[in-house]
Amino acid sequence: MADNSELMTDLKPCPFCGAIPNRVPQNSSIPSSAGWQQFVWCENCRCEGPLRLNDAAAIAAWNRRTPVTAE
Repeated sequence: MADNSELMTDLKPCPFCGAIPNRVPQNSSIPSSAGWQQFVWCENCRCEGPLRLNDAAAIAAWNRRTPVTAE
């Protein structure tokens, strides 16, 4: 089992272009009725991860990959 703290801080490369992604700072996040939403994005290809309520959740969502299945 992976170390949970590692999953929350280490960003995987962008799944589309392989570049190192960026975390969006709090003051650049998106407001919502639930609070400020955080996300990770790739400056190289402009890919964005899903919105989450905190930085750690945004990183975990970015790092989660759907397995590729053969057709």
